[in-house]
Amino acid sequence: MKIGKYEFNSKEQAQEKIDALGTATDGNTSSATAITKVNIIGLVDDMVVAANVDVKEDDSFEVLVGNDSFDMYIAAVKAANNYHENADNDGETYKIGGSGKILRKVRGLNGTDRMFASVGRNFVVGMDVDGEENVMDIFYDKTEDKVHFRVKAKSGVNVFNAAEIVEFTVV
Repeated sequence: MKIGKYEFNSKEQAQEKIDALGTATDGNTSSATAITKVNIIGLVDDMVVAANVDVKEDDSFEVLVGNDSFDMYIAAVKAANNYHENADNDGETYKIGGSGKILRKVRGLNGTDRMFASVGRNFVVGMDVDGEENVMDIFYDKTEDKVHFRVKAKSGVNVFNAAEIVEFTVV
């Protein structure tokens, strides 16, 4: 498993590295042992409730989940048949019913049974390339009348302030 520039032998090793970033608030307040279609809506709601009031009142507050959990959440909303909640989404984000907060699909969390919540600016994306200017290429194609940008690099996500993160891991 690869997260950013780190290579791990197992999911557990990756979680240890992420958890070493700092003290996050525990979002698994119900001691869930799995993320399922039956409990996903409640687990996401628990993440919102567990967040610091200053953090969750910020307009950029988001709950980040894997593609699998995002799809499961949408399926659960549809199955609940709550006509006051619309299951339509843009494929990447969904406005969580009742809270107005954003549920965001993140490919890197797929299959990890983990969720994170915080303000968007707290998640920092970076690249691990020395001499980044040497691996970037910007050129104009006259035939297509387009400007192309090409880069070869690995990217990863880190957090700016771990104390403002709500982290969910199954027990």
